[in-house]
Amino acid sequence: MVVWLRVRGVAAPTAREWRSSFLLAMLIFLSNYGLVFWAETRIPSGVTAVMQATIPAFIALAEIVVLGLGGHLKTGHTWTAQNRPRSGRSSRV
Repeated sequence: MVVWLRVRGVAAPTAREWRSSFLLAMLIFLSNYGLVFWAETRIPSGVTAVMQATIPAFIALAEIVVLGLGGHLKTGHTWTAQNRPRSGRSSRV
């Protein structure tokens, strides 16, 4: 991704940004997989797999609840029953 941004003319990340990104990535990785390994010693691996598979849904739910993004598309339009695509046709919102 950095190469793509550099090709597009975006400035390179600073040493501080690299360090912060690395620390955050390590924290997320170690906490996530550390908790999974710990959980698999106490519950069946199938249950753990299902819990891991639901993480994207919980992230989306957290965005809606915490950030207040409920019903808003990236364009800022509100997604309501009136402007949903009908009968298989897609309509641009």
